[in-house]
Amino acid sequence: MKKLTNEHINLTINQKGICMDKNRIIMFASDEKPKKRKQHKLNSCQTICSWFKARRDALALAIQMEYIKQKYQKKFIFLTLIANHVLADELENEVELHSKACEKLMEQKEVKKKIKGYVSKLEVIYNKDRDDYQPRIHVLFVVNKSYFTDKNYYITYDRWLELWKQGVDSSHNKQVDVLKVREDSDKKMSELTISSVKDDHLVNEQVFEAFYQALKGKRLIVQTGLFKESMNLWKNGKLDKYKERDSTEYVNVLLYNWGKRNN
Repeated sequence: MKKLTNEHINLTINQKGICMDKNRIIMFASDEKPKKRKQHKLNSCQTICSWFKARRDALALAIQMEYIKQKYQKKFIFLTLIANHVLADELENEVELHSKACEKLMEQKEVKKKIKGYVSKLEVIYNKDRDDYQPRIHVLFVVNKSYFTDKNYYITYDRWLELWKQGVDSSHNKQVDVLKVREDSDKKMSELTISSVKDDHLVNEQVFEAFYQALKGKRLIVQTGLFKESMNLWKNGKLDKYKERDSTEYVNVLLYNWGKRNN
């Protein structure tokens, strides 16, 4: 496993599959008790870094959505495009077909006319019991408020499925899940910000190789329209006013350092 991983991503893995960086440090600022904490500094392993990156991505997405809602008075729908279950040697081809089918869906005139932008994320699910894989693309669409009340504007579940199936041949058993995004839909937002691959999937050498070959060089996250606009503003620090105000007085520093042995 060490040899395989080092060949691909220059990491060191111990026998339990944990990334062994030389310095693994997380520093938090906290209130007086300390009860509330916020990250101040991070120098850690891939698994922990992935967790913190997901939190940062979730914060950015939440602020982007708030900006779009307030400035443009828009709503959101959440779509999951589900592909076939396939074996390892079929995964790379299935990911390609899945991605191209998604691109065709987005280019449909019916969709382009009604969507004001989207953010999408490719994810691959590994089933240990069946030893197979299933690509999924999670998509968050921006739509007008009238999308849910205007029958000439609204796209039904059956129509979404039909449009989705048009992107590939009939031998593929495509599925789709579509939901209106509510104010407290944290679970669905997390699906857009989690890693494309769960860390525990990568401990097995064969599974690691299948994921690596299928996903290398792929564009895993796509943002268009109002999401692309808002991401550019976020990167330039122009959406700070949409952040939730934190009145906590941080007075302590908490330092966590692990994985090192004293000589």
